[in-house]
Amino acid sequence: ILEIGAGTGQLAALFLKEGAKCVIVDLPGMHAKAQYFLYKCAGLRVGTYAHYLNLNRDLKKTLEFFDVVFLPPWEKENIHEPFDLAINTRSLSEMDFQEAHAYLNLIQKTSRYFFCLNTNKKGWDGVTQYNYKEHSSLEYQKVLNMELMISGTSLSDTLFLKIPHYVYGVYKNPGPDSRSNL
Repeated sequence: ILEIGAGTGQLAALFLKEGAKCVIVDLPGMHAKAQYFLYKCAGLRVGTYAHYLNLNRDLKKTLEFFDVVFLPPWEKENIHEPFDLAINTRSLSEMDFQEAHAYLNLIQKTSRYFFCLNTNKKGWDGVTQYNYKEHSSLEYQKVLNMELMISGTSLSDTLFLKIPHYVYGVYKNPGPDSRSNL
């Protein structure tokens, strides 16, 4: 699994507890929090960026020793391994579109499926009262060469905020390199 912007690592822990391997690309400031959670609370073998560098930037070899590996954003160009699933929740729409587009290219090149949950353009979040001017998760469909299988809004937005603020999509990669073991 490739997770972009894992935050504290709680979602990754669910998959990792089931035996999956995970590569997390996130800001270095978030690494310590998620690494601590996954090691201390979930009991997983956590590979740091230093481990990855010590193993000559060989992601496959690093994953032989660790359940999860943390990489900073500037390493995304060095990721070429295939993933069954890529995940991003609530962070692509916080990036400028050029950066988000680079992640979408990575996902499209490496991942069989993509789960995306991000803000709807110019939606009011009801908490910070910030009017999002960033791109919408709906705009990803325009740049992804992946099939949109299903989309919708998050239940909490519908019930509590009464607006479809966060939109999710599940995409399937029709490319020839797509793996068929899901």
